Amino acid sequence: MYFGGLNHVHIKVSDVERSVRFYTEGFGMVVAETGFDGKLVTLTTPGTGDNLTVSEGVPTGLLDFTGDADPGTSGGYDHFGYALKDVSDLDNAIENLVNLGGTLLCTLRPKKESAFLRDPDGYVIQI
Repeated sequence: MYFGGLNHVHIKVSDVERSVRFYTEGFGMVVAETGFDGKLVTLTTPGTGDNLTVSEGVPTGLLDFTGDADPGTSGGYDHFGYALKDVSDLDNAIENLVNLGGTLLCTLRPKKESAFLRDPDGYVIQI
């Protein structure tokens, strides 16, 4: 096998600072790297090796494969998921993410302890 797993997910956002706050305070991620004069930030969850890259607009020199797509929209994108360490924290996680600007779409209860939310730019996240 040539691959070692998923390296990162990259999303366009309308406000990099707001998105960094949402993902650091909401999901416990930390800033791993910043580039393009602060318009591109790579976040990671400590100890996991995952990476989420957020960029405000398309900084000069950054490749853009979404054309004129606005933040929160991209052809074929559906959602990405985060695992909770303890599913009993689902209600607290939802409340925290809504307080940080997220929007609860639905829960899958009682079938599954899971929820779908939109981040401040409209990207769908399953927890």
